[in-house]
Amino acid sequence: MIMAGRDLDALVAEKFFRWDSCDGTACPPAFSTKIAAAWEVVEKLDLFNGAMLGKNAHGQWAIWDNADEESPVFAETAPLAICLAALHTNERNDDGLNR
Repeated sequence: MIMAGRDLDALVAEKFFRWDSCDGTACPPAFSTKIAAAWEVVEKLDLFNGAMLGKNAHGQWAIWDNADEESPVFAETAPLAICLAALHTNERNDDGLNR
């Protein structure tokens, strides 16, 4: 399981935003722990064009795309779910599975 924190933030910056990784002086925002930073990811994902973000019956945050049966992503917090969805989307796009 991927945990929220600076390593995940750097991974999202590198893989999703295509930024250079953290060099110690200019680290990426706290995408995986702060909702304001995570919202930058949402905007780039265009998440709300056919996707949903909310809590499921088990109290986990979930993101799913009604057009993609493989898309459900679950996490303890909304920022973490958003980051995991971004990495999932990035992985699918790198594999040539763009929608």
